[in-house]
Amino acid sequence: LSFVRINRDTAENAIVVAKTDGTGERKVVVSKEKTWFAKRGQSTAWSPDGSRLACIVNVLSDGKVNWFIKLFRVADGEEISSIDANSDWRWITAISWLPDGDNLLVISGDNNSQDQIYKHTISTGEWRRVTNDLSNYQTLSVTADGKTALTIQYENLGNLWLLAADGDAPQARQVTFGRNLMTEETGVSWTPDGKIVYATNAGGKWEIWMINADGTNQKQLTQNCAGNDSCSQPFVSPDGSYIVFQVRHKGVRNIWRIDADGGNPKQLTVDGGGVPSFSIDGRLVIYTRPTLPAPTLWQIPVEGGEPRQFSKLPTVEYVSISPDGKNMVFKQMVSGFYDGQEKQPWQTCVAPVEADAPERCFGTSRSFPRWAADGKAFYLLDTSYRKIWKQFLDGERESYLEFPGERTNNFAFSPDGKQLVVARSKPTQDIVALIDER
Repeated sequence: LSFVRINRDTAENAIVVAKTDGTGERKVVVSKEKTWFAKRGQSTAWSPDGSRLACIVNVLSDGKVNWFIKLFRVADGEEISSIDANSDWRWITAISWLPDGDNLLVISGDNNSQDQIYKHTISTGEWRRVTNDLSNYQTLSVTADGKTALTIQYENLGNLWLLAADGDAPQARQVTFGRNLMTEETGVSWTPDGKIVYATNAGGKWEIWMINADGTNQKQLTQNCAGNDSCSQPFVSPDGSYIVFQVRHKGVRNIWRIDADGGNPKQLTVDGGGVPSFSIDGRLVIYTRPTLPAPTLWQIPVEGGEPRQFSKLPTVEYVSISPDGKNMVFKQMVSGFYDGQEKQPWQTCVAPVEADAPERCFGTSRSFPRWAADGKAFYLLDTSYRKIWKQFLDGERESYLEFPGERTNNFAFSPDGKQLVVARSKPTQDIVALIDER
C-alpha cells in the first residue's frame, strides 16, 4: 500500500508504504519546507512495475499554492521527475497510472470545469483532456489492459430558495432556475433594498449576478469577470453602494469591487486575498490574506488604499462582525492545515475584534456564519452541508433548518431579518465507465 500521513505533533508530511497485512511500514520520502503531499482523494499511484510512485504535491510559492505531480523511486525516495500541472488548475483530486507505464490519468479542476479527467504522457509531457462536460468526476480505477476506466460522475446542481426567517422549510420558494452549480463559492448577500447578490457558473464561467427576491430582473453584474478566471463570494456593503468579491487569476486570489449596478470594477488587493466581508460602518473590507506561516486577517479601505493587518488570528476565514461591532464570529482551521479525517477540521469561534486568540469555539462550520439580530447567537452551516444550526453564545445549540436529502451550500438573512435566502442543491452520483474502443 502507499498513502500520505501527516503527523500533527511535528507537522511532518510523508509518503508511506506498507505490506497489505500492515507490516513492513516504511517512509519513502518526507516533504520539504513549503511543500506537502496531498491527502484529498487518491493522492498516490503505483507504476505498473512497482518501482515508482506518483504523488500529488502542493508547493507554496509567493503566496500561491501550485500543484505538481512528482514521481519518486520507491527503493530510496529519490525524486525522478516533476510534472507541472496546468496553471489554471485549482486542485488535483485523483491520479492513476496506466498499464503502459508512460501515461497517467488525473482528475483536476479549474475555475470553470470543476473536476474533469485528463491524460498525461510522461515521455512527451503532453496533457490531453479526456472528459469535457458539466459533470464532476471522483476517483479512478483502471482495468489491467488499460482500455476501461471506472469513475464516479457527480453533479451538485441547485438554485436559490427564499423562505421566512422562522426556517419553515416546506414553505421555501424557488427564486432562480436553470443549471447552476451551487458550492460555498456561490456566496449570497442582500442589498438594503431587498435584492440578492450571488455567484454562479450558469453562463459557463463564475460571475456575479443579482436578482430580485421575487425572482424577477435577474442580471449578470460582472462581464467576463473583468478579465479574470472566476468571480465568487460576493458581499454587499451595508449601504448598498458596493459589492466586493474574490477573483482568481492564474491561480491567485484577490479582492475586487464593483458598484451596485456592476459598473466600475476596481481591484483592491494585489498581494492576495479571499472571502471578503465588511466592517459595520462599511468603510473597510476584511479579508483573508495568504501570509506565512499561516493565513491571517487583513483590512483595506473600500475606496482603495494600503492594506493593514486586521487581526493576528491565524488560519481564519469567513469573518462576520456582530451587530454592535464589538465581536466577530469566524471559521478557523484546527490544525493549521486541512485534514479530512479530523472529526472537526474547522471550528467556528467567537472573539472580540481586537483579540489575538479565540474566546470560545463551537465545533464545525462551513461558509459565513451569520449573527442573530440581538447579537446573542449566530447561525452556522455544519461541515456536512446538511443543516443550519443556531448557536447561542452561552453554549446552547439548536437545529434551525434542514432540507432532507439536499445540501445547503450557503445562506443569508435579509437586512430586515424577515427573510432567508438559501443556496441549496441535490447531489447525484453514478458509476460510469470510460472505454477506449481504439
